[in-house]
Amino acid sequence: NLFYGLNGDIILPYELPFLGIDGRTASPLTAAINQNTGADSQNSANATVDTTLNVANANTATVSNTLSVAADTGGNSIVGSGSIQTANAHATANLLNIINTNITGSRWLMLVINNFGNWSGNVVGWWGNLVTFGHTTIAWVQLPEETETAATQTTSVTNENTATVVNDVTVLADSGGNTAQGSSASIKTGDAGAAANVLNVVNTNIFGNHWFLGIVNIFDSLLGDIIFPRPDLVVTKTADKTTSVAAGDTVTYTITVRNQGNLWAKYVTVTDTLPANTTVVSASDGGVVSGNTVIWNVFKIRPGQTKTFTLIVQVSDELSCGTQLTNTVNATTQTDEPNTGNNSASTTVSTPSCEDVGGGELTPTPTPTPSGGGGDGDGKSDGRSDRRSDRRGGVLGAATSAGGPIARLSAGFTEDTLGATTEESIESATMSPTPKADEVTLENVPGESTGGLPWWLFVLLGLSLLGLIAYLRKRSGQQV
Repeated sequence: NLFYGLNGDIILPYELPFLGIDGRTASPLTAAINQNTGADSQNSANATVDTTLNVANANTATVSNTLSVAADTGGNSIVGSGSIQTANAHATANLLNIINTNITGSRWLMLVINNFGNWSGNVVGWWGNLVTFGHTTIAWVQLPEETETAATQTTSVTNENTATVVNDVTVLADSGGNTAQGSSASIKTGDAGAAANVLNVVNTNIFGNHWFLGIVNIFDSLLGDIIFPRPDLVVTKTADKTTSVAAGDTVTYTITVRNQGNLWAKYVTVTDTLPANTTVVSASDGGVVSGNTVIWNVFKIRPGQTKTFTLIVQVSDELSCGTQLTNTVNATTQTDEPNTGNNSASTTVSTPSCEDVGGGELTPTPTPTPSGGGGDGDGKSDGRSDRRSDRRGGVLGAATSAGGPIARLSAGFTEDTLGATTEESIESATMSPTPKADEVTLENVPGESTGGLPWWLFVLLGLSLLGLIAYLRKRSGQQV
């Protein structure tokens, strides 16, 4: 009963448990509604119900209502001369009698809204029948009876109700009847308001189980909706990295489930489906790994509450370049949720493109090996080390054919050999560990000449000398 104005919504109880169900499967309700009401009215209505329940109601009600409502701002007088200014007077009366109501049946719901004031809103979230006549709106539904395994039984009910109700209400608001005296007297009255609201519910008989009956009487104003509540789960998912995921890397996913509805969500299940080429490292909050899925079970998420989960996965060591890994998570609840379009979220991570890595297979970054090792174990550098030499550098040096002098100057390079000119010299190249920042060493390869400067330096010096001689002879007019 709203006797005073309300600026906000009316949220009803969750109605489905009253119907004995978890989901909703509405069927038509056989009902009859008396609409010809008023003073000295006589009317009848018939409805066919379950024949296995025989109900005989004898209802007698005598209701007498007397309402007297008055508001007065007048009756003011001045002895002498002056001015009189009166304010507004408001008087309202609302009377509602619900008499001799008989409802027979199970698994039904009825909401009656009587708008005797000013209602600016709607019925939100209702999924059954809705009818409006005059100042009254009725939302109703009946579900099929539950199947009984026992033999059919006949229930007979005989009911007799007798009621006498007398209402005698007088309301008066008076700001008038003022008197003033003088040559320049004045009277100014304030507003006067009087209201009377009377509701009588007499002889109501309900036979059945699993039912809900609600009555909302708006006598003043309601600036809001009348809501059948529901949860609304919103799922989001993020990853700590989305591009340039290398083989063997771990990816951390953060999953949030927020209930932005106006009813708790019970028995929530959050399911994360893993893509191929990934394995679970850890799952927070008791997440259970089952095949390629991780499952979290939450008993209840309240309206406005957020649950956060963390999932860490590792990508395969044999992941190909240009691969995309899409991870999807979904949330469900056993509480009825009409809006499920925002219950899923996906995040995609990807490996570098093949153009960036120069090949089709991503390989984890190797650990540097001691001097004499490296490559594939036989002194040869493999293809992957050759590709990395472009980024990391190599061992500087020079080489001749087999048996010739080889000298290498190692200064901070660990994997590859540059400057070798023959197959024999490449095969004889060895890997060197990274020296300290202040170390520069001259290495001698066993069994090979170490006679000082490399041979190609002498060739360059000789060619330079011949060029100088030719230049001088040309200046003197001689021919080489």
